[in-house]
Amino acid sequence: LMTFATVTVRLTLAALLSAMLAFRPRRLSHSIKRNPFVAQTQILMAVVASALMMVVGDSAARAFGIFAAASLVRFRTNIKDPKEITVLLVSLAIGLATGVGRWELGVILTFFVLLLLWGLEYREREQVTRSMELTVKTRNIGTTQDALLQLFRRYDFVAEMRTIDRPDGEGETGCVIYNVNMG
Repeated sequence: LMTFATVTVRLTLAALLSAMLAFRPRRLSHSIKRNPFVAQTQILMAVVASALMMVVGDSAARAFGIFAAASLVRFRTNIKDPKEITVLLVSLAIGLATGVGRWELGVILTFFVLLLLWGLEYREREQVTRSMELTVKTRNIGTTQDALLQLFRRYDFVAEMRTIDRPDGEGETGCVIYNVNMG
């Protein structure tokens, strides 16, 4: 009964601590949708790591056997924010800590990383930009350029003209190409 309680507490603690990281509030959450599979994977990874540490115990042979079996599995997922990969590794560390009974290390690590991520993500919205190439075909290069520059200033886009291809004859179209950075 004591073993059952210990195992349950360790696995639950691993799941709860990693869930705190996986579902942390983010400033960009309304503009960048989170992939629920990534959060679920982070939580499951912590629980699996905790269980693996309980299985391994002090046996090097078991550890190498588990490593060999786990190396056969490939992990691929579409993650838009590279920090989520790091949170996955932190979840793994939390699971490892709770699995060996070092719950205080898991709790401290969780809160330390939460504070660190809060600090790192605090001004993320203002710093994230998206770059694109804008190509406009037109018959009147001058008017089109004036309209585009006015639009760039109004929306505070950083734009750099890359190419201008003037129309050769009457009725033909030219082309203006800009590299535009948007917040």
